[in-house]
Amino acid sequence: MNFQLNAQEIRISGYVHDASSEEPLIGASVTNRASNTGVVTNNHGFFTIPVKTKNNISLEFGYIGFKTVKISIDGILADTVINVSLSPGIELDEVIVTAGATRIASTEQMSLIRVQISDFKVLPSLGEQDVIKSLQLLPGVSTGGEGQSGLNIRGGSY
Repeated sequence: MNFQLNAQEIRISGYVHDASSEEPLIGASVTNRASNTGVVTNNHGFFTIPVKTKNNISLEFGYIGFKTVKISIDGILADTVINVSLSPGIELDEVIVTAGATRIASTEQMSLIRVQISDFKVLPSLGEQDVIKSLQLLPGVSTGGEGQSGLNIRGGSY
């Protein structure tokens, strides 16, 4: 008979929390450096990470804004519970971004179209040039409607 022995998987579990407030750290990373595997903590700061070896286990606990904690474990025989407290990391000073006064706006008015008489001469027409009909070809300009004379200019204030 042939028997094949597989390495028994041991689970290391526990909680990761803030050292100062004792609040659970949701989404903290727990990495097993020996096997390059990792997990993140749940909504209660709880984690469970499987390990295949019983010796030379190196776990690394990290969270954004907190100092990383490394723990080495050697010779565990059964499932183990570890509770880890992470301390806040280096706080940066306030960053203030300022700029000199720069005038960005130009003297041009937004949506202002200047039309010269020479512009009307290039438009196709039957007979004599009609200024009103030519203006109706510009964007934002429409006629007053059926049976009316005049122009409606969108956004116009005059």
